[in-house]
Amino acid sequence: MKNIAAQMVNFDREQMRRIANNMPEQYDEKPQVQQVAQIINGVFSQLLATFPAS
Repeated sequence: MKNIAAQMVNFDREQMRRIANNMPEQYDEKPQVQQVAQIINGVFSQLLATFPAS
């Protein structure tokens, strides 16, 4: 979970820096569905690492 939170903070920080310097916001070019799938896969991977099956 820390990885996801850290990525979100870094993305927000970069966007705020761009706005402060009068630069356009930068958006990821991946489709939203693909991004959501990657986030969910990351969450499940972290859950499996934390709570391995017996």
